[in-house]
Amino acid sequence: IGPSRLRWWLPATTPPYSIGSGEVFQGILRDNWDLWSARTGIKVNLQAIDWAKAQQAVLEGRADVIDMFFFTAQRAPLYDYTKPFARIETPLFFHNSVSGIVDADSLQGFAVGVVDGDACVEELQKHNVVNLKKYSSSETLVGAAALGDHRIRHRLALRVQRHHQRRLER
Repeated sequence: IGPSRLRWWLPATTPPYSIGSGEVFQGILRDNWDLWSARTGIKVNLQAIDWAKAQQAVLEGRADVIDMFFFTAQRAPLYDYTKPFARIETPLFFHNSVSGIVDADSLQGFAVGVVDGDACVEELQKHNVVNLKKYSSSETLVGAAALGDHRIRHRLALRVQRHHQRRLER
C-alpha cells in the first residue's frame, strides 16, 4: 500500500513552473500535481519554498520530494532522482559594463550572484569561481542586481528575470 499523502516541495517563483510561495502559488507544477492527485486519489501537499530550505526539509524528513531538482555529483549520495522531465538552461546574466565573459571559466575573480542551494553553485565552483554572493530566492537575487549589489548572476532563464523585473518596476 502506497502513501495516502505526499509532501512535495518545489522552487518558489520560477515562472512558468511556479509563481508565488508557500501553499499559495500557481503555475505548471501546481496544475500537474493537482491533476495527478485527482487521478490517483493521493493528496499532494505542495509547498513552494527556497532551494536551500527545501533540500534541508527532505534531509530532515519534513518533505518527501523536491521538484525541478538538478542532478549534481555532490547531491547524488543524498537524494534519489527520476528521469528529467524538461531541459532547463541556466544562463549567465551580466551588466553591460562588464566585458570578456564568454564562459564559466572567465568568471574567475568576479562576484557572482546565485540562489543558495541552486545546482549552479557546484558547477561554478568546479570552474574555480569562488566569490559567490548567495541569495535566498530568485526574487532577492534579481532585486539585489537591480540595486547594483552584483553585476553578474546565474539563474534559470530569462523568463524568471522578466517576471521579477516587472515586479520591481511596479
